[in-house]
Amino acid sequence: MIALSPLLGIDILEASMLSLMSMFTTAAQLRGDQNRSITCGGGRCGRKDCVDAGRSVALHYKCEPGIIFFSMILAMVVIVGLRHFWEKKFWVEVDHEWFQTFSEHKKLFGEITELTTEQEVQYSKAIQHRKIKHYDTKVRPAVKKAIAEQTLGPKQMLTVIKSLTEKAFAEENDAVKADIQAEFEAQTQMDVRDEDGEGLGVMQMSKHSGQE
Repeated sequence: MIALSPLLGIDILEASMLSLMSMFTTAAQLRGDQNRSITCGGGRCGRKDCVDAGRSVALHYKCEPGIIFFSMILAMVVIVGLRHFWEKKFWVEVDHEWFQTFSEHKKLFGEITELTTEQEVQYSKAIQHRKIKHYDTKVRPAVKKAIAEQTLGPKQMLTVIKSLTEKAFAEENDAVKADIQAEFEAQTQMDVRDEDGEGLGVMQMSKHSGQE
């Protein structure tokens, strides 16, 4: 299982510290210039550093609140952006590794072949969840692209989705096809019935393509 990147906390802390250091350093420098200028009467002593400070303090002091505010906003943007990036990357990797490593039956029941009614319902839900996951990762991107390239009505969209689902299944290797076919056949054998006691209809999977 993927673990949350240890660099996440470091990156956020580093960004926060750099921004805060910049903010307080700027404020300290401006305060120091102001105090030094006031000490010698605004540069009246004639020393070059005091004269220069006297000329620049007024402008810098007026800009100080804006600099501090800008630094705070910048720190917030950086922190939020890093957190969003790493969280998104983390969950994508977790989902990918989980569904690549564990099959639904083995994950839930190990080597058990005969399932109880409750286990069959649980297995059915797991298969459905995996189908949704397959649609999200394999079919949906192709569907979005097809829809973006032309104007489609609801019926046309359904046709495109079915077509691209079949295409996605056809492009899988034999091992994946066999796994999908086995899951499909297992689902058709489950005793899932509606309120009237009649079995729910199940679409047939062709030999060359699959529909979710």
